Amino acid sequence: LFTFRIAAANGAATLRPLADQDGDGLPNAWEVLHGLDPFDKNNELSDPDEDALNNTQEFTAGTDPLDPDSDDDQMPDGWEVANGLNPLLNDSEQDPDADGLTSLEELAINTHPNQPDTDRDQMPDGWEVQYRLDPLADDASGDADRDELTNLREFRLGTNPRVADT
Repeated sequence: LFTFRIAAANGAATLRPLADQDGDGLPNAWEVLHGLDPFDKNNELSDPDEDALNNTQEFTAGTDPLDPDSDDDQMPDGWEVANGLNPLLNDSEQDPDADGLTSLEELAINTHPNQPDTDRDQMPDGWEVQYRLDPLADDASGDADRDELTNLREFRLGTNPRVADT
């Protein structure tokens, strides 16, 4: 193991790269690599890139604490982690829940990329978006076209809930 000396506010200090000088749970080398202060014991809870992952979560996920989108797929690291996606893989065009919406589309409309029916109304999010229903509200019992068939019944029959004569 090697050590090196760095300048600190109160003079020079010895720093062991694999150690955790300030006891915040983040290795010194990782903190230095990412421009963080290895002597600041408050680093672990800060979120300098404002992606909803603190530095400890960024370290655990392997993401860059100074880049809100480590894989450059237009989805914030924190959103990807919270929704079971990989923040290190460009998965924006994938549809992991097979509901007809890409992960990027799910982000845009605030639905869950790993739940095909975010509002649990028995109609897939993609189908609801296609027919201008609300994938975030249970609108299964509604009748958008007033043809006396509920939206859920239209889904099950494969008909258009916006057109009465289908």
